Amino acid sequence: MLFSEAKFADFSERIHPMTVKELRQGLRARKFVVPFIAIHIVMVAACALEYFIVTDMASGSSTFAGADDNLIRYGLIYWGVAYFMMLFVIPATRFFDLQQEFSGRNAELLLLSGLSRWQIVRGKWVFSVALSLLVFVSILPYLFLRYFFGGFELVEHLMIGAALLLNNAVFCAMVIGASAYRNYLGRVSLILAAVFVLGSTMIPATIFAVVAIEKPGFWGGFASLLLFINLITAGGFFTILGLQLARVKLRTFEDPYDPAPGSQVVILYLFAPLLIGIPGIFLPMVGSIIAALFFTWIAINIDPPPKKGKRAFYAQH
Repeated sequence: MLFSEAKFADFSERIHPMTVKELRQGLRARKFVVPFIAIHIVMVAACALEYFIVTDMASGSSTFAGADDNLIRYGLIYWGVAYFMMLFVIPATRFFDLQQEFSGRNAELLLLSGLSRWQIVRGKWVFSVALSLLVFVSILPYLFLRYFFGGFELVEHLMIGAALLLNNAVFCAMVIGASAYRNYLGRVSLILAAVFVLGSTMIPATIFAVVAIEKPGFWGGFASLLLFINLITAGGFFTILGLQLARVKLRTFEDPYDPAPGSQVVILYLFAPLLIGIPGIFLPMVGSIIAALFFTWIAINIDPPPKKGKRAFYAQH
């Protein structure tokens, strides 16, 4: 053997224990394997459809079913399938994530092992993002195949791909946060709120950034850069807020005598688009960046951990 089998017998110690736990459970789970196979089946069908459209347009038709050259240039079929799978199908697999920890009292064991609430929810989120990245890398060959169809714009595709990963990270965090609530209606309502957040802030900013970069001169590139910074700061805020929804629910197992500010986090969650959108009206683009950074700080500090020494006491009583 060229390499020792023991060398690859386990994950590296550099990876956080919570992430390793999720990887061991998730990589072999049906809720990952089935969507992973499904996305490749759908992607093959999407590429075949796009090839059929290109062939039809090359025969003399300037449009196909009302679609013009932008359908080919931006790869709307490819990215439409990729966005649907990575923003809805893959995050949907996290719908029961925290409930699995609560039902078997695994949450108490994790806290007693020395993990903090942030480490627990962050480990689950890192696992979700890692699996999404694995899926994204696996479908990249279909994007490169589009080069042979013509009209391939590298910079625009790179921006769309980066925005897809960012939107996926945000939505995974929000679904993990919603999974902490036992009531199905409450969970669905929070996920619908997350869809509204993406539909009103993240996805439009992605489209505007891609369109702005095509404008000639300095201002086109500058506007695109500011919009992309808006995406990053807003994405960070929504991600922290989604994970905070899960973190406040874990407070019951860490310190039952000092309830977490769950209602404040939910209110902040529901009004998040307005909180960072209204400043952007008065200070276009820059205002949203400042507001996102400010409310990210609030989201991180809205639920401080118990004082030193209390955590172990409450976990044992």
